[in-house]
Amino acid sequence: MKINMTTELGPFEGTPTVGDLLDVLVDLPSRAFVDITMWDSQHEGSGWRVRANWSEER
Repeated sequence: MKINMTTELGPFEGTPTVGDLLDVLVDLPSRAFVDITMWDSQHEGSGWRVRANWSEER
């Protein structure tokens, strides 16, 4: 059976560095589709989050 999986990691503060992204992405399956959202606002400050989705056979 094919199951669609999703996850959201974060929010994290500041602007992501390559090291920050590697730390987060290493835990996701290699076949995951990833969306990185960043924001910078006077009210909410700056930050980012990662959303990922993929399919698994179970």
